[in-house]
Amino acid sequence: MSSLAQILDELPKLTPEERQQVFLRLQALEAEPDLDVTPEMLVAIDEAIQASEQGRVFTLDEVRAQAQAWITK
Repeated sequence: MSSLAQILDELPKLTPEERQQVFLRLQALEAEPDLDVTPEMLVAIDEAIQASEQGRVFTLDEVRAQAQAWITK
């Protein structure tokens, strides 16, 4: 069995959250052909997904306030 066939066989066994992570990873690989996705970027994406799943999220207003604080330093 090929690697692709093995991957496809395993997909139905994943949780919805795991499938979402797979989808986002594939989307990131295809979204910007000119963008060199680094291992660090993929780690940051994975960390952001985990933070979101754990409820560690920020509102748009909170992000804007933090960005403004960074800009004025």
